[in-house]
Amino acid sequence: MPIKKQLFRLILWVCYTVIYSSQVSVWAKHKENHQSKTIQADHVLFESGENACADKHYSRARDAYEVLISQSPFGVFSKQVLLKLAYVYINLWKPEDAHIIAKRFIRLYPNDRNVDYAYYLQGIASMLSIFGSIKRYLPMNDSKYGMHKAFESFEEFSTLCTLFPNSLYAPDAVCRMIALKNMISEHELHIAHFYLKHNFYVSAIQRASVVVSNYDKTPAVEFALGILIDCFKRLNINNTAEEYRQVLQATFPNTKLLNEDGEFIGTHTYKDVNPSFLRILTFGVLDSKRKDRARFREYRI
Repeated sequence: MPIKKQLFRLILWVCYTVIYSSQVSVWAKHKENHQSKTIQADHVLFESGENACADKHYSRARDAYEVLISQSPFGVFSKQVLLKLAYVYINLWKPEDAHIIAKRFIRLYPNDRNVDYAYYLQGIASMLSIFGSIKRYLPMNDSKYGMHKAFESFEEFSTLCTLFPNSLYAPDAVCRMIALKNMISEHELHIAHFYLKHNFYVSAIQRASVVVSNYDKTPAVEFALGILIDCFKRLNINNTAEEYRQVLQATFPNTKLLNEDGEFIGTHTYKDVNPSFLRILTFGVLDSKRKDRARFREYRI
């Protein structure tokens, strides 16, 4: 009797093993087929996005890439799609979305060989965010707007150049950093001119000193020195004003802030300090007082 029970149990165990093995085999084959179909579908979406990008139909490319990411967030094309989507958002002038996607790539794949491109796209997105999509249609001066995005973009490009000095995108990042530095210094100069216009000489000196000390290789330094000379003269601190005049003459021998004898004749005033009615009405596109197309309108003695 015990022998029959043991035999019966053995037969049951063999049957169970055969059935379980067949089920596992079927499930594995089903999973493999499902993965294969998923990869094929992802490939179709990816190719659709690539073709749309090549034809510069960025809206269609965005739709394809967004569907692909939602279906397979960690699929075969996940890395490529994130970078492509950030690029598409930049071309659609959606810098905030592009910045989020590039930052997500850096967080998920910090050691990827294309992470330098993600840093580059992140900096581009911040640079585009400085003052929005209206810049595409109106000739507006960046330096008159908030500079927090300019600082952010500068830091991101700086990170790219520090971590990947030999990157393909490093030279362009350096050029953009120079442009951003010029923009930030000009922004400080705008504020200094505002203070000077309203006779806040100490505040104007503080802002102009920031330009001279922190942005010494920018074009704004010449006019910042002029503001310093003007302010110190108005405060009757002539010794300091003379020191800055000598610095201005030595650094910028062809400056228009000094006459032929090296005497200080006045600082520049921005066009928008005293805008015309037509300039206000057309948001700066037209200006009835436009006698000079230079950045600065007139000398003020």
